[in-house]
Amino acid sequence: MPFRFDMPHGPPQCGASVLSVGRACVFGHGVLCASGHLRYDSKVIESPVIVPGIVRAKGKPVATLGITDLKAGLGVNINGKDCIVLEAQHVKPGKGNTYVRTKYKDIRTGRVNEQNFQQSAKFESVRMETREMQYLYSDGDNFWFMDNDSYEQIPVEVATVGDDAKWLKENDICLMQYANGVLYAVQPPMFIEVEITETEPGFKGDTVQSGTKPAVVETGATVQVPMFVNVGDRIKVDTREAKYISRV
Repeated sequence: MPFRFDMPHGPPQCGASVLSVGRACVFGHGVLCASGHLRYDSKVIESPVIVPGIVRAKGKPVATLGITDLKAGLGVNINGKDCIVLEAQHVKPGKGNTYVRTKYKDIRTGRVNEQNFQQSAKFESVRMETREMQYLYSDGDNFWFMDNDSYEQIPVEVATVGDDAKWLKENDICLMQYANGVLYAVQPPMFIEVEITETEPGFKGDTVQSGTKPAVVETGATVQVPMFVNVGDRIKVDTREAKYISRV
């Protein structure tokens, strides 16, 4: 289907965002040809067509964002690179214009950068997708996951999974996070049930109020647990905070 726009005042003028196309698009009374020229009432505009607020990435329209839109978890294109915002602190100084202090991650290199953006800064949004996949196993170099609908199996590099590898348990369902089709993170389940493999022995009379001790669970993670918990016990853990919830 062609993209349609209202043009009550004639053909589009120069604006903030370039619209690149691979097929003709209808603009009110005008037609944008695959060549990038706009034919408007028999007149051909030779310059690239620019439509404020509309951009295209990989064949799909995306939004133009300002600094007030920036927040943690948002996918944006910064300096020509697809990134995930990790932190966005909006600062309003006593004098001068509002700006935003950001920390963001390049999804292709994994590099984390910090940068301040002034109020006039504009960004293109990045298409974000999430897919559920079942964790199968690790071969040492990669973690293997399977799509339970298509049964497709994919390898994921250890670096992509990062510290969350300590929460991966075979057969658990994880969320695969994509930005513009590139896998950038694997999110384990929020809660998992695991067996304790190492910890100091508990003693008679120990209670929840007696404090905590470190315990290693079957996935390799270390969790602070109550003193009465022992090796072989199964516990429920909140993976977001590495927090003991209960014995199961």
